Amino acid sequence: MKKEYYIRLFLSIIIILIIFIYSKESFKYLFFLICHEAVHIITAAKLGYRTDKFLILPFGVTANIKDDIINPIDDILISLSGPLFNLIIAVLFYFLYIQYGYDYIYFKVNIVLMLFNLIPAGFLDGGRILKDIIKVYYSFYYSEFLIYLNGIIFGCIILFITIYEGNIFKFLIKALFGVYFIFVSFQDRKSINYRIIKDFLYKGFYLKNKNNYKVELRGFNIHTKLFDVIKTFCFKHYYIIYVMDGKNPIKKIDEEDIIKAYLSYGNISLDECLKYDLQEENSW
Repeated sequence: MKKEYYIRLFLSIIIILIIFIYSKESFKYLFFLICHEAVHIITAAKLGYRTDKFLILPFGVTANIKDDIINPIDDILISLSGPLFNLIIAVLFYFLYIQYGYDYIYFKVNIVLMLFNLIPAGFLDGGRILKDIIKVYYSFYYSEFLIYLNGIIFGCIILFITIYEGNIFKFLIKALFGVYFIFVSFQDRKSINYRIIKDFLYKGFYLKNKNNYKVELRGFNIHTKLFDVIKTFCFKHYYIIYVMDGKNPIKKIDEEDIIKAYLSYGNISLDECLKYDLQEENSW
């Protein structure tokens, strides 16, 4: 979690630099950006996650959360809380603008921050929400891969937009943001497998503390690699795998043993996996 919040800090700096160039109302953006990040932190604390440090800097906010893994459902709530705060404030100021002629900029600032953060790419709130939804209902692996891909695409879009900028300084700031987005996406790509296994370890702990969960049966060819099997797993279901030789099932392995074999022996095939004793007590 530390890395993600430092990324948010850096992103905050970039956003504020861009806003300073384009808007005379920069400090309003900064204030509501700090509030946006503070709401994330408060929500995490309310959900029982331990916040370590909360530091307000001149151009952003950073915080550490001691818990290394967050339940994806909780993560959706934490990610939604910031944009939801901006939406509520925007509605409030729009009402004040309509009724009393209050400054329209407060409505605009919060709408911009809400919409920007809901972009479903990379480390933005929208990216985290989309990743968690896919993780829960479809696949751990594809949740990570899709957000990585979206981050690359979004960064490239930013770079292409900068081509049409006439001001060199504006071009550099936007280009820096686009390059940074692409860089972070590539860096995250390197640790996808690690994050997936970490999520599975949490899933094992979560399911042991939950009495009812859905079991799903799946069949895979005997020559299928373990990680290709793992790619199909999601958070919502517990999987029982039938190892198939043609159309004939020859062995049944549960999800826990698949993960255990992958951690112990690497990305071997199901055929090789059957040669090992997977019935030992699992450490989860």
